[in-house]
Amino acid sequence: MTTKSYVLKLPEDLHRAIKTTASAEGRTIKDMILDMLRKRFGGSRISPEDPLLKALHDAPLDDEPLTDEEREGLREARDDAKAGRVDDWEALKKKRAGR
Repeated sequence: MTTKSYVLKLPEDLHRAIKTTASAEGRTIKDMILDMLRKRFGGSRISPEDPLLKALHDAPLDDEPLTDEEREGLREARDDAKAGRVDDWEALKKKRAGR
């Protein structure tokens, strides 16, 4: 199968929701989006004129300021990264598989 690259510019809240969901399910964002597209199109050819793809492409950028909760979450994530309290993707997959 031939593959092509496609860059999506998503509103921040949608990107955050996809990233959080993928992480919670132990999946990559790429795999999650591919599954969503396959379900949407049922394996049929995807037309560039499809309303879903057009909506994703035309979606405005999220320009709302961060909330206090989001800033705190970012601070915690940076602190965790600096302290080495992070796992790489392979380690996370192994942890999830051991459940």
